[in-house]
Parts: sequence; C-alpha cells; structure tokens
Amino acid sequence: MLTRLSVIHYSLFIIHYPLFPAPFSPSYAFAAGKTFARERRRAGALCYNRGMKDFQEISVWDFAAKPTNLIKNNWMLIAAGTREKFNAMTANWGGLGVMWNLPVAFVVIRPQRYTKEFVDTEARFSLSFPPAEFKRAMGYLGKVSGRDEDKIAASGLTPAFDAATGTPFFAEAHTVLLCRKLYAQPMTSAGFIDRAPEAQWYPDRDYHTLYVAEIEKVLVAK
Repeated sequence: MLTRLSVIHYSLFIIHYPLFPAPFSPSYAFAAGKTFARERRRAGALCYNRGMKDFQEISVWDFAAKPTNLIKNNWMLIAAGTREKFNAMTANWGGLGVMWNLPVAFVVIRPQRYTKEFVDTEARFSLSFPPAEFKRAMGYLGKVSGRDEDKIAASGLTPAFDAATGTPFFAEAHTVLLCRKLYAQPMTSAGFIDRAPEAQWYPDRDYHTLYVAEIEKVLVAK
C-alpha cells in the first residue's frame, strides 16, 4: 500500500513504449480497427455495453499500482470534454508518480490527436483502465479519429461523468484516475539528450506535449 511515508518525494516513473506493443502493431491495429468497425456496424453498438458499474472512491495515497503493467500492458483511455461533447484516445505511454508533493499522472499527446483539443481546453481529464476483454475496443479508439465519426458510440464503451466536475470516463474500467492539469510542455528536438528516441519515434517531427496532472480522485470498481 502506498502511503505518504513510503512515497519518495519527486519520484518519477515514466515509461516509453509504442502505442500498440507487439503483437498489436500499428499495421495490425489499422486492419483490426477497420474489421472491428464493420463488425460493430453489423452487430450494433450495444454488444460491448456492460452498463454502469458501481465505483468506490479510495484515497489517492492508498492507490497501489505497477505503472509499467497498468499503462504499458493494460493500456489506458484518456478522455476530456463535457457531457455535451468529449473525445477519448488510447495510450500506453505515460507514468504515475509524485511531483510538487502531489500524486500525479504524466501523459503525452501528439499534436494531431483530436483528443488533445479537449485536453487543452478543459481543466481536467480522466484515465480509464478497462479489463483486457476490452482491448479490441481500445485498439479501435486508438486508431480511429473522433473527427471522422462517433467512435465512442461505435466502440460500445459506456461514457460516465464525474458528478462534481463532469469529467468523462468509461464505466467498463476497473480503475479510473480523475486528473487536474498542472503543467503542459511541448517536447522539442533540443530537449533530446539521446537522439535515438527522436529518430525512432519522431521522423515527422510531431513531438508530443507532456502533461503533468494531479490525481484528484481514484475510483475502483466494486
């Protein structure tokens, strides 16, 4: 269990992996996304809809997780917006830690992602962690843009909203982190000490923006 006494101040746990770790490669994701969309249109959007789960809020400092497993292996959905309009994307680059004596999440978003517009506009966003059975739907949300279609409805996942802030998240998640933005900084070429990641991940110079956000609430499924 994570407590205040066990936290090393200013600890930072950031992992860097591709959005779709093997065998779920980007090319596979593209093909799977198209197949998934066709199947969703045939079967209807409710086939994955499990309805609202009951969540309980736990202390942020009692939240115990292995970031490399929770983010890299399980993936997460970054969601931001309002009840009237919001968007979400799949990610497995990011981290959890402590900064400025606050429990924080670190996420990175490329400039072309539609979800970035919502994250930039709103004060808060959520990180939802659905079980492995929803990997296919998450792969679809990671590949298809909300600019082109109502991908939330097509995914079959169930939107939910925090009662206090209206922040969107997903009811199928086993864990939800509700976050408040503290800091945002676009990455630049000048910031790379090791040039290998830049050459590998940014051939088009579409550098991520790094967001540091306080984890205000942790919700876990009952």
